[in-house]
Amino acid sequence: MQTALLSLFLIMLHVIMAALYVIVPQVRAIAAMSVFLFAGIIISLKIFPRIFPPDFIWSQVENYIIISCAYYSFGSALPAFLVSALLIICCVLLVILWQHI
Repeated sequence: MQTALLSLFLIMLHVIMAALYVIVPQVRAIAAMSVFLFAGIIISLKIFPRIFPPDFIWSQVENYIIISCAYYSFGSALPAFLVSALLIICCVLLVILWQHI
């Protein structure tokens, strides 16, 4: 189950980057988004748990990477899978919508 959650997280990152490339097909946009995602993940892993109260569990990346953190935060691992899958579906729908415009 841990492997599935980690794989879904990595697929989610890939789909976000692919959706951005479809919308803005420039290398600079991809590079900027890569740096933004990397910095956001580092900030979420290191700073969010110390600064923000436990109410911000939806914004902590570790809940979508590590199954034990997801189970501890949400009470079940299912919300981590659902949020990741929903974000993937939203990105795919955004790409489909963007191609029709």
